[in-house]
Amino acid sequence: MSTVYTLEQPTKRKVILETTMGPIDIELWPKEAPKAIRNFVQLCLKGYYDRTIFHRVIKSFLVQGGDPTDSGTGGESTYGGRGVCWCDWLDRKNTIFGKVTGDSIFNLLRLGDVETDKDDRPLDPPKLLSVEILCWGKCG
Repeated sequence: MSTVYTLEQPTKRKVILETTMGPIDIELWPKEAPKAIRNFVQLCLKGYYDRTIFHRVIKSFLVQGGDPTDSGTGGESTYGGRGVCWCDWLDRKNTIFGKVTGDSIFNLLRLGDVETDKDDRPLDPPKLLSVEILCWGKCG
């Protein structure tokens, strides 16, 4: 397990992903991944992720969404490129910038249980309806 995940102190900077499987609460880690968080929050404020699908699901490993093309090929970044990766085996394609908290983990697990095709694409893709930013800037 990443030491970042185990050592990061709780933060009041949070978002709620409203999905067709229920809400998913995410605690953000701006200290450890400031550029990734800034990019994510700015795109959330623009409604960039609203009404997108979860386009890739690998049971017990990954639920991926937020691509407005619904293809998984990527989309806009406020920095124009990919972020720094902390997991060598992910080949510099992903950044860990928070964690799912509370009972909303069960909604995430439900997302991970959907039926997929041979390419890990859900047959009936769950949707990310909207993102609510609970606290940003000075949060006490």
